Amino acid sequence: PGIATNNDFTSGTSVQGCEFSQSIVEMDETTIFYPYHLMGIFSACNNDHFSTVALEKSIHSAEFANRLGGKISIRPQTEIPKNFSGNIDAGLISSGTTLSIPFSSKCGLILSGRLSYLNTLYSPLLENEDNRIRYDFFDTNLTFLYKKDTNSTFSINPLLGKDLLACHSKESFLDFELGWNNTAISASYEHVDKTVSHKTNVAFSRFDNKLRVAMTEFSINIPNNINLISIKELIKIYLGKNWDIKT
Repeated sequence: PGIATNNDFTSGTSVQGCEFSQSIVEMDETTIFYPYHLMGIFSACNNDHFSTVALEKSIHSAEFANRLGGKISIRPQTEIPKNFSGNIDAGLISSGTTLSIPFSSKCGLILSGRLSYLNTLYSPLLENEDNRIRYDFFDTNLTFLYKKDTNSTFSINPLLGKDLLACHSKESFLDFELGWNNTAISASYEHVDKTVSHKTNVAFSRFDNKLRVAMTEFSINIPNNINLISIKELIKIYLGKNWDIKT
């Protein structure tokens, strides 16, 4: 209840009636701005790379003072791979792969990537003598894990995603380009025991958006970006079966 998608052509989630831009999306405590490909049809996060997704429908703490919707937390894998393994997902628009690489019993790496091929397969539908439309996207995720012991984990999680939509029209003498990129990296140390857990997280997130329009007599070029650096210390105290304190 209280959660809906806007329509059949977007992956944005509306929480409590708010626009999906009013909900915050975090990857390992790192804010991801506009985490979507193909104008919202595909998520910018590779599903095979992440272990859990948590949704909080109501966030009213000072930590999210400028958000009206909910919080979507995407958590990468937390277990060291035991064996080398991989999988490939092939689709009509894009394909992706995930590799799990153990270095030792305490250290491992998980690498995922995804790439679209709309222009390669569907160019006859996107081009004619006077007009040409092109769209590409890719993303990659990496998780490095080191377990000091069974209770302590150090992790590094970078993310890189890029989209480019372009249109060229000879008939109207128009060149149009819209590109947006997500770049993020986080480093975390987490210690968990029976009564207390704490997590220290240092993160950087950047979103770039660039619009270019050119016609016969004029052209515009509008670049913009958002940068966010964060340091968090998360402490959770377990008081019983149904009670805990978070700071």
